[in-house]
Amino acid sequence: PPWTAAEFALYLLARELGTASLTLLGSGEAAVLLGGRLLALLGISALFPAGLFRWLRERLADGDTAVRVVSGGSFLALFALWVVQGTYRGPGRLWSAAAATAAGITVLAGALLLREQRHLQETARIRLMERYLPMVEELVESVRARQHEYANRVMSVSAAVNAAATLEEARAAVAKLTDGGFEGEADRELLRCDSRLVNGLVFGKSREAQLRGVTVRAHIAAPLLHRAMTEGDLVDVTGILLDNAIEAAPAASDVFLRALSEDGALRLTVSNPAEPKSAVELTQMFRRGYTTKDGGGRGYGLYNLRRMAEKCGGRVIAKNENVDGVNYLTVGVLVR
Repeated sequence: PPWTAAEFALYLLARELGTASLTLLGSGEAAVLLGGRLLALLGISALFPAGLFRWLRERLADGDTAVRVVSGGSFLALFALWVVQGTYRGPGRLWSAAAATAAGITVLAGALLLREQRHLQETARIRLMERYLPMVEELVESVRARQHEYANRVMSVSAAVNAAATLEEARAAVAKLTDGGFEGEADRELLRCDSRLVNGLVFGKSREAQLRGVTVRAHIAAPLLHRAMTEGDLVDVTGILLDNAIEAAPAASDVFLRALSEDGALRLTVSNPAEPKSAVELTQMFRRGYTTKDGGGRGYGLYNLRRMAEKCGGRVIAKNENVDGVNYLTVGVLVR
């Protein structure tokens, strides 16, 4: 598979760096050969905890062109140098210079790749802000309008009580003015969220859900930012969860979005009324291409959600919950 070549290129890079270093230190040929391999193995072992290999596999599995080009080019250059070194013995310093040059080119290519990745991430964040921040402004205006309505109604209640001649008249007046209660609690709940992008997303999805006769009820009781998961991925995860739940929920039902703290981690879940699922079905939901819906191009939302959670060391959540005799399917992530 492609990632095997990429990992072997990393081994060759570490080997050439070790060989060059030992040669420049004046070590003998045997020490250079054995020492270079030992340093390469130590270097590769140190890279595993950093998650570099997992990152490479994910980028290659996603078809990232830049990663494929850099990995392939580095592999060919380092492999060619390795083969020539094994068949032709020349001056040690010459091979040291060649190894250092090949390693330097590989490191430079990797640095340029990381810089490009950061640029792409920043561009994606700007696009998210352009898409969802206008919804946040609409949310703020909605809350302000309701606060104004709330203030006016409170003043009316106070005036009605003062004008009433008896306690019964006051009760009747207050009941009439407060009929239907005060709306806007859901919007005010969203404003407690520390991510404006998630605010805008949930507000927009709530409006879409209303058109389907579904009500989204959000409860944000934990900070979303400064987690292992980036804000962009957090927006994607929330969108996937809400889209699936709103589409599956029957009309005139509620969908619950909850963000809670669990031992310092963020537990982000969405629940919707659904038929109970078996343990096997709950596991299969996150497999690539798994879907119970008609039409092509489906079955990748929860698969991508699992990948994003695992990428930052988290895990997915899927379970049945009984609420007042109604089964709810709860799906989400747990991330630090």
